[in-house]
Amino acid sequence: MPMEHNTTCRMMPSSGWRSRMTKRATLLLLIAGLSLGALLVGGCAPSSPATQVSSTETTSAPEPVATPDEIIQEEVIQVEVTDYGWTPDVITIGVGDQVTIELTNTGDMPHGIYIPALGVNEGVRSGRTILVDIEAPSVPGEFTIECSDPMCGTMLQHNGMVATLIITE
Repeated sequence: MPMEHNTTCRMMPSSGWRSRMTKRATLLLLIAGLSLGALLVGGCAPSSPATQVSSTETTSAPEPVATPDEIIQEEVIQVEVTDYGWTPDVITIGVGDQVTIELTNTGDMPHGIYIPALGVNEGVRSGRTILVDIEAPSVPGEFTIECSDPMCGTMLQHNGMVATLIITE
């Protein structure tokens, strides 16, 4: 005699249940979509009155424009130090300029940059690159750049590692 299966133990959702779940999911997706759209259009926090701008008026005053004397030049100068030389061996910057020297040691020995008059003294190992920030003095002049590692070679080799920093008006 064939076995009968008792189907009354299985919990099968009715079509009404599926319809209600579909409507709820659709409603939740609609609410989430509208919320996301509002965030993208209006931001997540209301704007304060000081930053709201209408199409015909602004509420903040324009920022003052700096005069040429107030502008401080900021730039990166790439310098290569090799075993017993600098490239370039003359660096020229303006009075008051703020520069970053990107110093790369392509030599086999450790080297560094030493500008005693500006208080600069940074070492760099072979194969490495360092960044050295320098603020030019407020008066023009010439400054000696030396290797900061006295053990980079013989005394003659080390003493020959000289470059020049020129400060112009």
